[in-house]
Parts: sequence; C-alpha cells; structure tokens
Amino acid sequence: MKAKYYSNRLSQTVISLLMLGFIILSASGQSIMDDTKREWGKTINGMKLSIMTTNKEVFSIGEPIIIDISLKNVGTNEIPLAMPPLGLDLNLNVMLPNKAAAPLTAYGKTIIGNAGMTVETIMLKPGTSIPSYVAPSLDKMFQLNQTGTFTVSAEWTVKSHGHSVEVVSNEIKITIIK
Repeated sequence: MKAKYYSNRLSQTVISLLMLGFIILSASGQSIMDDTKREWGKTINGMKLSIMTTNKEVFSIGEPIIIDISLKNVGTNEIPLAMPPLGLDLNLNVMLPNKAAAPLTAYGKTIIGNAGMTVETIMLKPGTSIPSYVAPSLDKMFQLNQTGTFTVSAEWTVKSHGHSVEVVSNEIKITIIK
C-alpha cells in the first residue's frame, strides 16, 4: 500500500526538529553522510532519491526496520525546497513477497495525514543532499509479519519554484526470517 507518512504526534515533532537541523546542515554544504555507498533512483529536474536500510537487509519478524532516505541535488543550480513540518512529503511503497501491497498496521493508519503548511524554505546546493530517517520503523507502519523478501521504494514530492515534482527512489529488498 502506498502510504503518505506524516504525523502530528509530539514524538514525531521532536524527530522532525532534529531532522530539520540535519537538513539545514546538509543544505548549507556540510556533508553529514557518505552518498557513495548509496544506490539512487533516476535524476528528475536535477534531483535524485535514494532509499536504504540503516544497517542490514535481513531481519527477524518484529525486528525494527529503519529506512534511510536521501534527496540529492545533482544539478548545477541551487534548488529552493519548501519543507513541510516533518521535512518530507513522502510515499513509501512496500510490496509483499507475493507482489501485493503491504497493508498498514493500525498504528500506521493513525499516522497518515497531511504534511501541513511549509515551515521553512531551504536552498539545496549542488552536490549536497538532505538526509531523512523514517521513524517509526517499517514494521510498525506496515504488516510485515510473514517471512520472505519484500520490495521497498519511495517517492518524494518535492515542492520547488511554485510546483511539485515526484522524485522516485531506487528499490531495495529486505528479507524477513523467523
């Protein structure tokens, strides 16, 4: 199931403020992550998106699956980005081993909502990227209570220059074992 990932919960707000700090550092040209180890989606309007797990690809049922998503400016010009409160306007696509969309958990359904109004516009310099850790983990948002290999990808709606652009990530595979 495609899930727009947002939350107005206090804990998510705290995480958002931390992410905003990372975003500002990144946009200012300060490198805070190694992009060379990433796979990327196609370049769209000078931007590309990457998704990866934070530590491994094989998980036990119920183990946290933390996803790291990064948007990079691969163009030659600065890109102004309108950032909603969570710092992202993101669709996560999780496909079960049988190729069906993974259903949301009850908790996942409660955190789906509206990104809200823009709280900051940042300038993403050429060659820099915006990191974003998706929390809570995928297993808390999606029903991943079976074994097998799952496919995960993301689409980030980037608001820039008064319009929106969908930037699509690479696909990753995660394996869940007992």
